[in-house]
Amino acid sequence: ILSSGLNVFEELFGYRSEYFIPPNGLINNSLNSELAKNGIKYIYSDIFQKEPLGNGKYKRNIRLLGQSNPSKQTYLIRNCVFEPSSTESSSTIDWIDTCLLQIQTAFKWGKPAVISSHRVNYIGSIQPVNRERNLIKLNTLLSEILKKWPTVEFMTSVELGDLITNSKI
Repeated sequence: ILSSGLNVFEELFGYRSEYFIPPNGLINNSLNSELAKNGIKYIYSDIFQKEPLGNGKYKRNIRLLGQSNPSKQTYLIRNCVFEPSSTESSSTIDWIDTCLLQIQTAFKWGKPAVISSHRVNYIGSIQPVNRERNLIKLNTLLSEILKKWPTVEFMTSVELGDLITNSKI
């Protein structure tokens, strides 16, 4: 299924994916070698990876940004969150200020700020106001980032992975 899905991705987008995000963040690590055979160099993981073992059992693995696995793939960890459509506490969290604080913390420790933000925040097929409101918030967040850190660089996950593996930041 992984090989087939990655082949379809290439057919649709015209390039081979090098970054893999497991559905709902769950993957049994025995699949990493199959992903590597198919060109995946970078894998998304939470800091505390919940690895399904079958029969309702899970193993908790600790993952760090830049850590490699036995298949020589690098883990990319998101350390900042911008999810303004989140139904959990969307009215009590200032997503812009929260994300800016997380970015500041990442930079303070000499780490890249890797922001988690899902497409549900920006689509408007169900609630058009959702798209309008959150695109404005995203624009504000990006403007504030540039104001606070004018030399910041924005990059794709693959670009970040390449930077990490080539410089071991």
